[in-house]
Amino acid sequence: MKQVYTKNNKLVVEHTFYSLSEYCEYLKNGVINPKITSSTSSKTGDINFSGTATYEEAINLCLYGDYSNKFDELLKLKDKLDDELTNKKKVSTQTISHVGYIPHVPNFIKGIPLNMINTIYTEFKDTSYITIYFNVSQLSTYSKEQFYHKGVICLSLIEHFEQMGYQVILKLFAGSYCKDQVILTFFELKDSNERLSLRNLFFPMTNVAFLRRLHFRLREITSELESYWSDIYGYSLKSEEIKSYLDINNTTIILSYPDELGILGKNLTEDAINCFKKLGLEGLL
Repeated sequence: MKQVYTKNNKLVVEHTFYSLSEYCEYLKNGVINPKITSSTSSKTGDINFSGTATYEEAINLCLYGDYSNKFDELLKLKDKLDDELTNKKKVSTQTISHVGYIPHVPNFIKGIPLNMINTIYTEFKDTSYITIYFNVSQLSTYSKEQFYHKGVICLSLIEHFEQMGYQVILKLFAGSYCKDQVILTFFELKDSNERLSLRNLFFPMTNVAFLRRLHFRLREITSELESYWSDIYGYSLKSEEIKSYLDINNTTIILSYPDELGILGKNLTEDAINCFKKLGLEGLL
């Protein structure tokens, strides 16, 4: 879905995709905007900057997931982080049951079958829904490890919330501007009733090629963008600017840029502790 509107004195071109296959199909059928460039950055960048050797490799990873040892490494890192997350917060209530840890004396004397006191734990939470916005924009000053760790932390956080009984909605986004124009893209890849697909989310959330191959191509086929996008492909929106375009409430979590989250890309556990502290979730680790 594509919308064009004016906000904050800028022309905004907003795309929303509901699956990675829909996104890839849109890119496949798009026509290069002659105002942007005749030499496409989506195809010419090298692997060190772009994350994959070719544009076609990025498309395949986006469509089919990553089956390399990189995905296995992710699972090991994520499992390690999962183990360090604390147990869910619970409150307890006592009830009379068939089984328990102490007899209910009056019922025991009367021969009533429900003669044991048991403790039932329930999750302590104020809401059952959480929306996570994950920024796939990547500044050139950030390392691949920072971006990678942010993805691992987010995936682990989602599973942890779901184990606590929350329903989690995941929305990836990217936002760039150049002069008086903004291109804003949303990827609604996980609804509240969907299970987390680690293999499908691994590429867009941990590989910079999702931005520097595929999102660059989206810019190249966006007809509204003017020629001044040709050389730099725009600048990433600042976090405060991003918030003005998001649907935010008190159950929204935004994972924006790594440095703002305290993610340095050196030690995953330390990055997770810093990230949760910045997000006000210190009790999770």
